[in-house]
Amino acid sequence: MTGIVEWLRQHYAIEYLGLLFLIAYGLLAVLRPDVVIGWVQSAFPDRDVAREPSAATLTRGLGLFLIVLSLSVAVMTYVGHHR
Repeated sequence: MTGIVEWLRQHYAIEYLGLLFLIAYGLLAVLRPDVVIGWVQSAFPDRDVAREPSAATLTRGLGLFLIVLSLSVAVMTYVGHHR
């Protein structure tokens, strides 16, 4: 088990997998906000989230935020590892 942990630390796999997840979720929120809104709707069945006029705009904004955040973390990680 320690061999796997050391390998992940040496190759920065956890950081990059997390960044890929954030970018993928952000792209999904930007390109298909109805899918993300459907997930929220399934978590709160008593509220009609899909009919809220600002739901798609908020979802796209959160998606853009996640993309920008993940790209800025990627740049900081790259700069930090290559000093």
